[in-house]
Amino acid sequence: MTTPLPERAGRRCHNVLNPLHSTHYFSPDLGRELAAVGIDDSRGAYFAVRAAAMGAVG
Repeated sequence: MTTPLPERAGRRCHNVLNPLHSTHYFSPDLGRELAAVGIDDSRGAYFAVRAAAMGAVG
């Protein structure tokens, strides 16, 4: 399979974006913000954050 992307493009993208992701995902503010909207269970918070990228739930 050929791709127009340069070699190791995916790894370089990951290396740039992962610190931003980690800063938000592991921030103590995340729990407080989710609790403010009614998600105070740690498992519920985990699934809410992971599923957020999929969009709103009907």
